[in-house]
Amino acid sequence: MTPKDTPGSPADTRLVFDQFEELYTLCQGLAERTVFVDQLLEARNPTSRLRVVIATRADFYGRCLEHLD
Repeated sequence: MTPKDTPGSPADTRLVFDQFEELYTLCQGLAERTVFVDQLLEARNPTSRLRVVIATRADFYGRCLEHLD
């Protein structure tokens, strides 16, 4: 165990998204989708304890690139 994994210490939160393309097929609202993706992108902050793993079909890579900043 590493020090951050010891009982009582804060640990990283891990979110794993399988079939992330459903964000584009099921969520019709651009504003809602943008807010959701922006919140996920907050994990890039070096002090964030959030770790995000996304799995999506290759034919949706272009859609994911819509969120570049």
